Amino acid sequence: MNRSRFAVLFTAITFALSLTACTLWSQSKNPSWNTATGAEQFERLMWKALKDKNWIDLETHFSSNFVYLGAEGKMDKDQVMQFLRTSDVKDYTLGDFTTTPSGSDIICTYTVTRKGTRGGKPVSESPTRVMTIWQQGKSGWQQIAESEVPMLISK
Repeated sequence: MNRSRFAVLFTAITFALSLTACTLWSQSKNPSWNTATGAEQFERLMWKALKDKNWIDLETHFSSNFVYLGAEGKMDKDQVMQFLRTSDVKDYTLGDFTTTPSGSDIICTYTVTRKGTRGGKPVSESPTRVMTIWQQGKSGWQQIAESEVPMLISK
């Protein structure tokens, strides 16, 4: 093979390989419901909406058959919205996210530590474990279930 053929072949192979390289897009610094790409971002958007008292965003992203289970008992969507409207979240920290796809659903677990009041009374600032299930439907991603369990902290 002469040098010119080798140079052309080498250039073509190098070009072809560069086209197949992985591209890592950086995640949006401020994702919105239209740009969010996973359950962790959905959860962060829900907590931001709760802190900002954006009731429309919250209600839109709970399915009509939403079920909540926590220390307060079992609640449906309307009961949860009524309950959340008595909350005043001053600050929160989210962490330890795990997301597990399951068909058209995503199961998301994480911890939250919050500061604020509920019904005028301070909320516990102890960490809480949360599990939510998100489902993709015709109108986008919605939560279909959530459960909260206070973490046991040994001293």
